[in-house]
Amino acid sequence: MIKVELKSSDDLNAVVAASFTQPMVLFKHSTRCPVSAMALSRVLRHPGNRQIFLINVVERRNLSNRVAAKFGVLHHSPQVLIIHNGQCIYNTSHMNIDPATLEKEIAGTKKNNG
Repeated sequence: MIKVELKSSDDLNAVVAASFTQPMVLFKHSTRCPVSAMALSRVLRHPGNRQIFLINVVERRNLSNRVAAKFGVLHHSPQVLIIHNGQCIYNTSHMNIDPATLEKEIAGTKKNNG
């Protein structure tokens, strides 16, 4: 997995636009939380070249809040959202973050699109 940090609303808008081509994974991460560090480490160790778009909730709180409002999800950290066709199709947090489950959810979008 490849980590790409989002720093602005423009960055988020680009990810949402790209979600119409393929599912995108957002990871809301707190640098102050050991559970978040563990979850991020698990996701980044997963094989493959999928990009993970990271939002540092400590430094980019406004951007993190924008994600929660835009996709209608409660804020958590750590939290993973899968964005597809401009919508959040899956989200989970804390110890429920599992790279294999993320890949299954993403694979399901391909089946549903024919």
